[in-house]
Amino acid sequence: MGGLLEPAAGSLFTYLSPEDQGFLLGLGPRRRHPSDELLLRQGDPTEHLLLITEGWVRISSSNAAGSELLTGHRGPGHLIGELAALYGSPRGADVHTVETVELVVITRDRFLACLHERPTVTIALVKQMADRVTEAENMRRWFAVHDVTKRVAASLLHMAEQHGLAGPAGLVIQIPLTQQDLANHVGATRRSVARAMTTLREQGLIAAVNRRHVVPSLGKLRAYLDESPNGSASL
Repeated sequence: MGGLLEPAAGSLFTYLSPEDQGFLLGLGPRRRHPSDELLLRQGDPTEHLLLITEGWVRISSSNAAGSELLTGHRGPGHLIGELAALYGSPRGADVHTVETVELVVITRDRFLACLHERPTVTIALVKQMADRVTEAENMRRWFAVHDVTKRVAASLLHMAEQHGLAGPAGLVIQIPLTQQDLANHVGATRRSVARAMTTLREQGLIAAVNRRHVVPSLGKLRAYLDESPNGSASL
């Protein structure tokens, strides 16, 4: 079985050879799931992992008060649940589909055996995990010193750079995002995010096409973020 042709940026498959990709794709059965379905539940035992081959999911966690934090989105080529599988710990987050998704279900035992048998997969996994840690740390630092509008702009810039597809109006972010998703991601209310989006649209920094967010110019959005005296917009 062949590898993926277009893995998402920063995914496990971006660090694997076609041979290793095909090996992982053969480790379990394929499943299809519709939009808005809960695939993994925070706190459940970790018995299997998910390898996304088509579509996008969102990762979120809740605290004791019930507040939700959007950790991120994962798409083609991403492996989900690897950290809990390594430690044998319960799920650390909920995973919901945001559109129709195809994935490979890999048991924890087969995953652990693969890491022993294929060092190249193990190294690629470490790189994927390092990418996630770096992204989370950069976003944490940025969000700590900027207002909601800057945080929303930085989040959209990062997604456009990682998941943007060139179109007539600019870079189209391929991940379906609601205002509530952005609010959960940047640690703000939906109302404040709505105001921030209005500000960014009025300045021509973002737009919307067919229910997808569009960044007309990465350069202008970066320049807007670099206006801050507190540091670089690099994420």
